[in-house]
Amino acid sequence: KKFLFKILFLLFLFNSSLINASIENKIIANVGDKIISSYELKTKIKLLLFLSNQELNQENINTTKAMAINSLINYKLKKKELERVNFPIKKSKELNEHLSQISNNYNSDINGLKNIFNSQDLDFEFYLEEMKIQFAWQNFIFKRFKDKINVDENEIKVELNNFIKTESNIEVYKLAEIEILLTNEAENKKKIKEIQNQIKSEGFENTAIKYSDSPSSLKGGVIGWINSKSLSKNILGLIKSMRPGEITMPISQPNSIVIFKLLDKKTEKLSDKNLEKVKAQIMNKKANELINLFSNNYLSKLKNSSYITVK
Repeated sequence: KKFLFKILFLLFLFNSSLINASIENKIIANVGDKIISSYELKTKIKLLLFLSNQELNQENINTTKAMAINSLINYKLKKKELERVNFPIKKSKELNEHLSQISNNYNSDINGLKNIFNSQDLDFEFYLEEMKIQFAWQNFIFKRFKDKINVDENEIKVELNNFIKTESNIEVYKLAEIEILLTNEAENKKKIKEIQNQIKSEGFENTAIKYSDSPSSLKGGVIGWINSKSLSKNILGLIKSMRPGEITMPISQPNSIVIFKLLDKKTEKLSDKNLEKVKAQIMNKKANELINLFSNNYLSKLKNSSYITVK
């Protein structure tokens, strides 16, 4: 009888674990032949709230759910495409630098970051895999479109030489951004309002981590020091009159909307010595804009050609 009782008890535990597993891994979305499970959604929500320094409560979970699903859909689309073209998905220098930066935010190293994740009941391996896909995607887009990323170096040099004849100084701005990919007008308006409310309550950096579709979201939206010649006329016109800490209105871009925050600004002496530095900054900025444009277009095409259902 004791033996039979033990067998029945073990069967009960086994069946209970299967039931819990089925609940834990309930399919909540299909992205082509890939699925998004309830475990992945739960994990993604917890990660977004943790990284954006928000409390894990029902209100924040509710406001984060739709964004977490959209982020997971993008993740699955990218992963599926990288696998289709046999692009290597592995640890990279960029990933290690990102993990080190995140670790520094918590005054720790990568091993310490793992311990912090464990203490918060966060799946570090899930986060690591997501970041591997993100950096692999960036490298894939660059290699896929590098022949189309043409920035005329001579044209920039002529423009700067003309500028230096009339001006001896150049304004430099330290900026952060939140970029939102366009969907439809109603959804865009709703998302912009939600982001603006989040900026007021949670701050720009935390909102960028949580909402921004730009690669800069990994750094809280910070894109660093940008000289005035790297900026388009409409963006420069807005930022030039701003004070550090101020935020722009939403700015329409091809396929996206961008909100900038001015973190700091300064004036640099323009000379032949630093002319090459300014030229390199302009070329990098223009190249990154093209890479982001190609990435957004490519992802949009994948979405449009994929069968996506959310339950």
